[in-house]
Amino acid sequence: MTENKENDQYCSFCGKHKDDVQVLIEKPGMFICNECVGQFNQLLTQPGKWEPTELYRDCSFCSFMQNVPEVWMFGAPSNKGTKLIRGPKFSICDDCLEVCNEIVVGME
Repeated sequence: MTENKENDQYCSFCGKHKDDVQVLIEKPGMFICNECVGQFNQLLTQPGKWEPTELYRDCSFCSFMQNVPEVWMFGAPSNKGTKLIRGPKFSICDDCLEVCNEIVVGME
């Protein structure tokens, strides 16, 4: 009998199981829960709680974009993705947090 991998989904930042949170957003290989999205959005407003980063450079959610030619991106380069919240194994930028927040709000 094989185990159901869907039941083994945990937030990559706080470690909470999907059954213990309202929303668990998946990016292949990692997850973020609605509670971390809310907490990290608050941290972005506090100096010293985030670190500056270049667009797409350190974010675990959008780092795959770092090697994509700028001309392939939609419109002009964004000024988003400049603040980074670093977790123990993964990190997330303000641009990805904004998208995650929209997902969480849409699922309420």
